[in-house]
Formats: sequence, C-alpha cells, structure tokens
Amino acid sequence: MSNNINFSTSLNFRMNKEEKNERQKIKNNNEETKKLRTLAVSTNVNDYDTGE
Repeated sequence: MSNNINFSTSLNFRMNKEEKNERQKIKNNNEETKKLRTLAVSTNVNDYDTGE
C-alpha cells in the first residue's frame, strides 16, 4: 500500500510540475505575441508615414 501512495504522490508532483511549465510557456507565448503585434503595428504606421 505504501508503494502505491508513494507512486501516486510522485506522479501528482510530476504532473503539477508539468502543468506549471505549460502555463509558463503559454504566458511567455502571450508576451511574445504582444511584442510582435506592437512591432507590426508600429512598423505599419512607420511605413505609412514615410509613404513606403
């Protein structure tokens, strides 16, 4: 019984760690997307301003 509890605890710990990693990846992707959108918008505005 003790082995089952240890295995279950270990598995839960690993799953929680993976879930945190996935959430961090999503957060990082969202931040990168915002930066790219800002860059794209500012680049487009600059292109219109210069007539290019």
